[in-house]
Amino acid sequence: MGRIAKERAATGADVVDATLGLLTDDDGRPALVEAAFDALERVSREQAACYTPVAGPPEFLEAVVDDVCPEFAEYARPVATPGASGAIFAAAKVFAGTGGRAIVPNLYWGPYSSIIDSVGGSLRTFNLFRPDFTLDVDALLRAANQEAAERGRAFIVLNFPCNNPTGYSPAAAEWDDMARAVAELGREAPVTVLLDDAYSGYEQPETADQSLAAWTAAVGTMLETATVLVAWTISKNFTQYGARVGALVALHRDGAERERLAGAAGYVCRTTWSNTNHLWMLAATLLLTDPSLAQLAAAQRKRLVEMLRARAAHFASLAAGAGLRHAPYSGGFFTTVATANGSAAAAAMRDEDVFAIPMDTGVRIALCSTPVRQIGRVVAAAARAVSA
Repeated sequence: MGRIAKERAATGADVVDATLGLLTDDDGRPALVEAAFDALERVSREQAACYTPVAGPPEFLEAVVDDVCPEFAEYARPVATPGASGAIFAAAKVFAGTGGRAIVPNLYWGPYSSIIDSVGGSLRTFNLFRPDFTLDVDALLRAANQEAAERGRAFIVLNFPCNNPTGYSPAAAEWDDMARAVAELGREAPVTVLLDDAYSGYEQPETADQSLAAWTAAVGTMLETATVLVAWTISKNFTQYGARVGALVALHRDGAERERLAGAAGYVCRTTWSNTNHLWMLAATLLLTDPSLAQLAAAQRKRLVEMLRARAAHFASLAAGAGLRHAPYSGGFFTTVATANGSAAAAAMRDEDVFAIPMDTGVRIALCSTPVRQIGRVVAAAARAVSA
């Protein structure tokens, strides 16, 4: 869809491209956490030019764990990866490769499918929402139980908080229900949960603390019996999409199992990309550990969150008036209009030169790259497409 949108725009058509997952201002320029470049200027050229340990520089790995899950540092073994997609690939290679399977919601980030396919695995989907847009935890549990019964294990991928494609974050009770279900299943069969944490820095401020507390409590409950993996990246939180720096943090209560996880993940790193971008790992370490840089980055990110909040609020207001249904927006880059046939709706919108991404039961709208002035046109096109 994004390619077609660019081709149409090149002909002079008045295009709205609501496909791009890159945060831009209302003039279409990348909206940046500028502190990232301040950190970059402080990195030693000689140090950046050198190889790193395959797993990544120890200081970087320690900083990532402290950022992601300091409460569980004693259980953590991280490895550096090229972005969160590299972390997802490494996890898939270890837990869903060659005939394996990953359990994902029916509304999921499209590359999950190609990543899992590339390692020889496949997807099993579960219904993400009940009709009232609360999380369908029962559907997740059914899929996980069925997977465990068929294969003797389960590998679950959850993109929360600030879900891509819906902008949804589970309530505390939903996190607790999911975690208890995972812990219970883990008593019967090996269970691994991958938490794709890419958008966590864009949670709305009024819910961010509660969401983090619920996430942390859920991880603790899951760790009673399961392996928990976290995919982390600088792409979103520091707006460095092209730097390709991230990490896979493996958590387990058993020390021997942690060593096996680290060995398996390290093997994937060595045989696939060898080293991750040393320059940006050093810059990321500064952004995470230097108080002045961390404070500056947080303040700059806060302005981006406010920009997204304004777009989401405008969208929600217009969508309500147009009769469109969508999950409550908690943060992140996207929202999704609910419809029975996402492909047909996206095609109808495309006929009006409004481009969005078709999903299983919806159409994804990139709030991150859609200026406020264009949201009305997106809503109008979506309303006509959904009602057609």
